[in-house]
Amino acid sequence: MASPSLFSVAQRLWDNMVSMVNFISLNSMAYNHSFSALQLARLSGFSPIITTASPHNAPLAQSLGATHVIDRSSPSVVSDIQKILAGRQPKLVYDAVSDASTQPAAWEVTSPGGVLALVLAPQIEAAKDTSKVIHSLFGNVHSPQLRKLGISLYSKLTQLLEEGKLVVS
Repeated sequence: MASPSLFSVAQRLWDNMVSMVNFISLNSMAYNHSFSALQLARLSGFSPIITTASPHNAPLAQSLGATHVIDRSSPSVVSDIQKILAGRQPKLVYDAVSDASTQPAAWEVTSPGGVLALVLAPQIEAAKDTSKVIHSLFGNVHSPQLRKLGISLYSKLTQLLEEGKLVVS
């Protein structure tokens, strides 16, 4: 089965925004998609927006929309996220790194009924827990099923950049 595109998953999530109020991103601020993910989460109304980053990049992550930044090298990332959530269930976890070092934590904090979005292939054994879903993403708004979303996204892009609501890395 083909992987869903980043934009089709985003469209589905945004269409169901009422139940999608938490956003957790396991990030490397060196990736362009990390910049975009934080900004789009903020513009979409996600709250809280919890991310991991190096202490050096914490101010940058906050300027892009993160409400909470956890040191990515902390041995207690999962419990730190759970403390911030205080019992709330994250419906979307976006793993911008998506390697063997981040996927287990991302999967652990994804709530039942939630989505773990990965930019690389899954490297974890998730088949045992069918209450959560993993999507490996790619971005392409040129496919016929995503054309309408692409037109909508790009029609707003210039304004978002001019207003400083989106910044490029």
